[in-house]
Amino acid sequence: NTTATDSQPILAFPKTLMEMMDYCDEMNSKCAENPDKFCVTWLPDGKSFLVRDPTEFARTIIPKFFKPSKFTSFARRLYRWGFRQFTSLDTDGTAPPLD
Repeated sequence: NTTATDSQPILAFPKTLMEMMDYCDEMNSKCAENPDKFCVTWLPDGKSFLVRDPTEFARTIIPKFFKPSKFTSFARRLYRWGFRQFTSLDTDGTAPPLD
């Protein structure tokens, strides 16, 4: 049997990821005059996010929420949770469908 405390570490990554993205939303809104400058943002579909500057993201955002704070470690954790990396977006700015 799994108790709530047993499942806590299992759900810690997705919960922390959402907290990180909420923080990034706040930071993007503070860059209202030029929101494309922040290192990470949600895509228009609200299902995917874009890391515009992995170096800046690893230096300023990841350490606030995760350890270790290397971008490659963060990307591996995303992959283990079913996230996939895309090298290009569809014409509407969304991630291509998973086949």
